[in-house]
Amino acid sequence: LFGAVKVLFDLPNNKYIFDINDNENPVLQLGINNGLMMAAERLLESNMSIDKVVILLRLNANQEKILRMKYGR
Repeated sequence: LFGAVKVLFDLPNNKYIFDINDNENPVLQLGINNGLMMAAERLLESNMSIDKVVILLRLNANQEKILRMKYGR
C-alpha cells in the first residue's frame, strides 16, 4: 500500500499521473483513504483485531474511530 510512488488514472481522452505524496490532491486522497478502509474491512472480516488493523495499515484517528463504531463488539 505504501510502496507505490505513482498512480496512473486512464480517463477517456486524458492520462493523469498523480504523485502519491501530493497531499493537496483531493481525488487522490479520497481514493487512497477508500482503499485503506476497504483493506481494513477485509482484514477485520478475517478475524484480525481492530488494534492490529490500525497498526498494520497506519490508520489515522478518524479512520480508527469509524472502524470502532462500525465493527466494535
